[in-house]
Amino acid sequence: MDPILYALISAFAANILIFGILFALFLVFRTFRSKHIFSDNPKIIPKNAIFSESDTPLMLLFKSVWNTSLQDIYEKCGSEAYVYLALQWKIIKSLFLMCLIGVTVLVPVYSQGKRIHETGLEETGIGNILEEPNYMVAPLIYFIPFSIFGYFLVYRVLKEVTTKSQQNKIQLFNYVLEISDLPKDKACEFIKTMVNNILQKDFRDNIVSIYVVPNLAKLYRTHNKLEEAKEKAEHYALYDETHQTKKKIKLLGKWIDAQMFYEKLVEKYSKKYEDLLAKGPVGNSGFCYVTFRTTQSAENAKKWLHDNIRAKDWIVKTAPSPHEIKWENLDQNYREIRAKRWCLMIFFCILFFILVTPAGFLYFVNNFLSDFKGRQFIEGLLGKYFPVLILLIYQVVILYYTIIYIVSKEKRTNTARETTSRLLKYLLFMGIYVFLLQAMGAQTILDLTVNGFWDNWQTELPKAVSNTGGFFTIYLLSQAFIANGFDLLQPLLVIVTKLKLKIASTEKEKILAQEAPPFDFAYEYAAVLNAVLIIFTYSICFPLIIFFGLVYFSMRFMVHKYLILCVNYVDKNSSGKNIPEICLKSILGSVLIFQMITSLVFSISRYRGIETMGFIYFVLSFAFYLFIQIKSVRVLKKVLSFMRIDGDAGVAEEPLIAPGGNLYEHPLEKEIINRND
Repeated sequence: MDPILYALISAFAANILIFGILFALFLVFRTFRSKHIFSDNPKIIPKNAIFSESDTPLMLLFKSVWNTSLQDIYEKCGSEAYVYLALQWKIIKSLFLMCLIGVTVLVPVYSQGKRIHETGLEETGIGNILEEPNYMVAPLIYFIPFSIFGYFLVYRVLKEVTTKSQQNKIQLFNYVLEISDLPKDKACEFIKTMVNNILQKDFRDNIVSIYVVPNLAKLYRTHNKLEEAKEKAEHYALYDETHQTKKKIKLLGKWIDAQMFYEKLVEKYSKKYEDLLAKGPVGNSGFCYVTFRTTQSAENAKKWLHDNIRAKDWIVKTAPSPHEIKWENLDQNYREIRAKRWCLMIFFCILFFILVTPAGFLYFVNNFLSDFKGRQFIEGLLGKYFPVLILLIYQVVILYYTIIYIVSKEKRTNTARETTSRLLKYLLFMGIYVFLLQAMGAQTILDLTVNGFWDNWQTELPKAVSNTGGFFTIYLLSQAFIANGFDLLQPLLVIVTKLKLKIASTEKEKILAQEAPPFDFAYEYAAVLNAVLIIFTYSICFPLIIFFGLVYFSMRFMVHKYLILCVNYVDKNSSGKNIPEICLKSILGSVLIFQMITSLVFSISRYRGIETMGFIYFVLSFAFYLFIQIKSVRVLKKVLSFMRIDGDAGVAEEPLIAPGGNLYEHPLEKEIINRND
């Protein structure tokens, strides 16, 4: 047997064992995780999952999850969770069809080749038949239906988003435009008058209100610190009274009186808050929110502002929901932040390039074990399975917290942009370091150059592609059992919940320690799209990967459906409106990469007909990609504006609020107005 087969067998056995252990731990520790919690305090609103996991019998919980349809997910959890699970369900269907009509034919055909490899999995790759034109007809034919499956997946996702957007109620913020990069040194009234004068000519009858956000970010941050200090001081005062003893806390290695410490903090922040309150806002924050009567008038105004010379320096976007705005970040200098962001990105790109090269470990194992009798088994275990584990640790732990750190330094102005930023960065780093570096930088190029690639590259390239396909097959197998097992167990959640309960001092902290954590759509979408990229890329060159991809997505779908319903909190009002466009572009890109690589393999054939077909496929694939990319984005922009594009287009929309009213108002502005009155 070859090393890849040894690695696959050992990986399967090890993964089953690890998953069994993780599932057993899940049965024990699930009662310590998220449970439904409530509070009589109106200021404390804990977040709960749909089902209470910790106090519900497991079989009843599993039955409830199994019986919850995607439509039920939409009604209970909102459109963001629905689209996430619907996307995976469409992927599962596509992979099943590809498995049914593709793997069952391509694998036997490839196995009938000239046996250029030792007995093992590499026989099931396209390199085994490259010199036999009769057998090469099969992948040439299957290139077309596999491409259709990819584009059909894009169509199905687009259709799902369209359907649900039409069922949705029109979101409040689609009536509102956010205008940023306004001059901050001007008074709010001056900016309001300027914006009003620019829009009056064409949109006078459609404008409901114009709100310029005053520069109160520093006041807001101080207010939050003051409220936190007050809560702590009140708690420790009550503790001292009921326990007849002074509570001590450790600070800088010294034990001090907790109540006295927080009372001093209250005094400090109260003085700072009063000073800032008396001073009032200095200029504006550079943000303005213009509310229109209809979504159509808001969309028309956005297009007009984009084309208008006077507003060319402004950034005009559809506004986020008011509750998504991070008021404390509206005063940041985003030019400086952009520079810091790029420095951080470059630093981590270089760092990961140095540290994350697990697939290259195979070369060193080959040299070290060249004379060892059990070479193939050890090579398979250390050269294939061990690098996969390193790659999983990189993706799940190192990359996850690195991106959280980078985005936290960006000081985004709303949570929707934070999610989008994280998703794009996860996709970038996964695409480069999980896929590209392992496929080209560490696996293929290293393997080819060491084994005389340049002397016989037409033969060696398909072999190397098959070898890399085997590596990613083991990667997906490990993802299916290990990654999904850890997702089900959520060991960090169990530990963090216990620690929070242990160190919690106030009533609020004790309640919120047990609330359901938010589901991380940004990371999970990136993991899904990266897996789609890997599976589609090698679907023709190493078709066995489709089966293991199907196993991975089937397990992932059930595990994540359980998490969304029983473990994590999902904001039902969050539309995740930027995510579908990113998903569609990513899937389209995956199909294009699959077509480019497969066409390249065809084009290096020594047979003229196959080489010509490879070139034709290459050109047609790129042209069709450009066409479908442009068309899908146009349709998606209409869909995601949540406008009625079918049937109800002629129905007049009711005004959202009375003229002069504001959907958007800084949380502290009323306090300033009352103080001045």
